[in-house]
Amino acid sequence: MRIALFGASGQLGKAIRGVSSNSGQEFSDEIQIESMSRSDMRVDHAVLYQRLVEVQCDAVINCAAWTDV
Repeated sequence: MRIALFGASGQLGKAIRGVSSNSGQEFSDEIQIESMSRSDMRVDHAVLYQRLVEVQCDAVINCAAWTDV
């Protein structure tokens, strides 16, 4: 399974990346995380859609957050 992870450099995104890369986890060989940072998401919808198609993701996890609220 290939997962696109938005907000990969944030607190929650780092935690998810840490679990997925932990060699003690049984699922780490079956799941590939495609980390997407803020710069990857600063595009229009068509470009973002094309990026998701290129990496052939099965799922998207959105960990992106707005902290200036």
